[in-house]
Amino acid sequence: KTGATEQTLALRSVLCIAYFAEFSNIFLRLSNILRRRAGTSARTQKATNIALLVSFAACRMVNFPWATWVFLSARRHMQRGVVPLIGSIQASGYLLNL
Repeated sequence: KTGATEQTLALRSVLCIAYFAEFSNIFLRLSNILRRRAGTSARTQKATNIALLVSFAACRMVNFPWATWVFLSARRHMQRGVVPLIGSIQASGYLLNL
């Protein structure tokens, strides 16, 4: 493998992990739909909100540090200029989720 191929694989791995953060949107949208729908039980709404809270914590609060760890572990496969750029993007993404 060439250095460019290893860099591409490392960045793709981090990107796939970062996209997992979107999983919590399923429960966010479902919560909004149920809130607007007449006749939704309080129990259903509460269960959806709990699922939203758990998925948000797992997919965004835990996922970004994990993606950063994977990125930093693979930094030896990346060009020097890429590391600070992607690192700052990851830090910004994490801060947006706090």
